[in-house]
Amino acid sequence: MERPKKIKNNIRFSIESDSCSETSETQKNQDENNSCTNNNNTNNINSNENDCNKITFEKLFESIPQTTLEKIKDSKVKYAFITKGTIHSTSKQHKFKQPVSLEFAIHFLADSNVKDSTLVFINDNSLIFSNGCYDELDIFDESD
Repeated sequence: MERPKKIKNNIRFSIESDSCSETSETQKNQDENNSCTNNNNTNNINSNENDCNKITFEKLFESIPQTTLEKIKDSKVKYAFITKGTIHSTSKQHKFKQPVSLEFAIHFLADSNVKDSTLVFINDNSLIFSNGCYDELDIFDESD
């Protein structure tokens, strides 16, 4: 004998029988086991992403093209603008007490685990990093 169908909001669904409760318990146990496995996989993925996304001095410095590096190697940095990084460093302007070398400023960015940032030199040129890599060198032109 077929069980009657109920209609709710023009959607038909069947009324579950008592035998479904056993299936529901079995399904609940499987879901719990899967969620534990998924949590472990998620933790492993997050751990791997953290390792891959870790910003290092080498990654930042080596992403700068050699021709650009030649132009700015002796320039001193006066500001570091952080637009994306760890929660405590997001949207932060850091003014160095005295202008610092490019290497020192890049170490500062790496230590802050900064993804998007701009280093401003004393001549107002800007070295821009996006997603932990060199993006562009913006040359300040007074005629603009």
